[in-house]
Amino acid sequence: MLLSWETRLSCRYQDDLMKAFSTETLKTKLFSHTSQCGVEFIPPLLVANNIRNRCYTDDQYADRCNITGLWLTYDSQIERGCSLDFVNRYMHCTNKHIARRQEYKNLFCAMCNVGNWTSDLPTECIEKFYLDEDHMDSFSAMIDLSKFEENVRDQHLQCPFYDPLLKTCHRPFCDAGLRYENFDCVPAHIQISKQKYEMNIRFTTKSGRIEPITVSLFKIIRYIYSNDSFDNLICKGRLFVESDAAETFKTDYSFMFYVEMFYHHFHNYKESLNYLLEYFRFDDVIRNTLNVELLSQSFKSRYHEHTSFSTFYRNPVSGKDLYEFTRRKAPQRTDKCDLNYDTITTIVAPFTICPKILIDKRQTTVVVSGSVLCFVDLDFCMGSSYFKESRDKSKVQVCVDQYFEKLELALLKQKNSMEKITTLVCLSFSSVGCIGTMVAYFIFDIGKHIHPMNIKALCLTLIFANTVFSVSGLSSSNPIFCQIVGVLNHFLWLSVVMWMLACSFTCFQTFTYTQYQSKGSMRKRFFINVVYSFAFPTCMVLTNMLVSKLLFQDSSYGYSSFNCFISLKDMLLYTFIVPIACMVILNFFMFLLSFREISRKDDTHVELKTKQDRNMFVIFFRLIAISGTTWFFGFLNIMFPNPLFSYLHIILASSQGIFLFFAFGIQLIARNINPQKRHSLK
Repeated sequence: MLLSWETRLSCRYQDDLMKAFSTETLKTKLFSHTSQCGVEFIPPLLVANNIRNRCYTDDQYADRCNITGLWLTYDSQIERGCSLDFVNRYMHCTNKHIARRQEYKNLFCAMCNVGNWTSDLPTECIEKFYLDEDHMDSFSAMIDLSKFEENVRDQHLQCPFYDPLLKTCHRPFCDAGLRYENFDCVPAHIQISKQKYEMNIRFTTKSGRIEPITVSLFKIIRYIYSNDSFDNLICKGRLFVESDAAETFKTDYSFMFYVEMFYHHFHNYKESLNYLLEYFRFDDVIRNTLNVELLSQSFKSRYHEHTSFSTFYRNPVSGKDLYEFTRRKAPQRTDKCDLNYDTITTIVAPFTICPKILIDKRQTTVVVSGSVLCFVDLDFCMGSSYFKESRDKSKVQVCVDQYFEKLELALLKQKNSMEKITTLVCLSFSSVGCIGTMVAYFIFDIGKHIHPMNIKALCLTLIFANTVFSVSGLSSSNPIFCQIVGVLNHFLWLSVVMWMLACSFTCFQTFTYTQYQSKGSMRKRFFINVVYSFAFPTCMVLTNMLVSKLLFQDSSYGYSSFNCFISLKDMLLYTFIVPIACMVILNFFMFLLSFREISRKDDTHVELKTKQDRNMFVIFFRLIAISGTTWFFGFLNIMFPNPLFSYLHIILASSQGIFLFFAFGIQLIARNINPQKRHSLK
């Protein structure tokens, strides 16, 4: 029967234990000449209580290599291992009856006193341990750590985090007691025995929620010391205020709370940190009136005075000395809280448990102002809970997730700013083009065909859509107004594409049928187009609102109060992108058929009497202007995100009014200004 023995890493100093977090550091801690650590193998109680014969011991043993003169192949590592003092002795049986046996200082000394240790060195022979009816032999073993080195080395060859701001690759790391694994900091050890924890909490008043400082202090003290599980953990707690803030208690104030806790029992390091972080977030009663920050730097400072160290407290955010307001100590735990200088202390903060990267402040413009770290180049900042500045102020450690989240948002904001400027410029020119086209048709159009009526309706709808979209960036400050603008954006851009479909369908009918409808029939067709262009967008808007509210439980009815458009990705796909894609594809299909029919018509066709109309390039440009094919670049950008597709979509789709003016407005003006062309139209 095989029983597993418990293994435990034991170090003289707590700091050595917490820093043994990888294979390489473990080897250094165990096998270096200055090592203060060792591995303990603890048998289960069933084995420990039934050992009848103890191991054979003898003060005479071989403690050097090649005493026998049999060693064939020299190995410096084996020789070095033989010189180590803390490895258990090894007994080599020279025959199977264990009548003759040779004891060595350790396993390595036995390896270097035989010819080939892989074949000539048998299992260690010691008297048997008896366990009930069974027995087991003691043996020594070697741990081959070389197979782990290659994996660790391969991990360092990769670039886990590329920084587009600094244009460099960052190597993540974790605090002592944790190791980096799968984009997270995990405990280096399953359990640790003794650990001191320190909380440095900063409270500031919220705007418009000022209450007397004594009331706030009472709430905090009652919250902390009402937890029964902390009675045997808290060593001391101190409340501080900044020395120059004593006069401001009646208006606006801030204060600090310093807590020392000591875990004297076995516990999981990461779980304990998460528990303390969650608890010291405080409840809503406190957070409704106060801002709470768990700082990553300690209030405690020490300076050398004569032959001893003195302790004082300072706000690491402002650098000002702290004035003690009140304190509480646990006298019954004084013996357990007065720890030695070598006891490691962990500052409890979100920064402690997060994977970190190191940033050199000389590589970019970084400013530490108050409790925030700001990157000036991209105009984003991080709170004091997620960064720590080095002592010489030249470097800063930041949490990976928070840094890259802020960085991506800043880059996106920068990109959106450029896109917004480009969009606004294009929309302005588009609206001017639409106005010019409408003026040309109102002045020069004789009103005998439905196509000019569709063009004028398209231009008018496009002007409204451009205007609403332009003001959407100014609406985010008012959530309700932003949602209204989102509804109008959704409706108007669907209506624009519907009018494009109506224009394309009219051209398609013109070039594929010879019969023409009467004036009454023309007005009826235009009225049908108006109904379609209003009804379909309305149905999509109502669908988005109802499905978002009833199915997705969206209280904003499917329209975001931040970007002033559709809030849910699924609804954006099914009520906007898919309908527009279907209409654009149908437009493009009718464009191809119409262009084919035009190329087949002879000069007797009523629409192809002039030389200018026979110019295939002009006809092509007119048809493509109303087909909506510029939206294809938007679809490509969705499927294959690329700045080129994004800007092509913005420039082309936002300049729709310019295309309409050059395709129809200028042509109409040119025909009516030239007398010969005006005569040819009659």
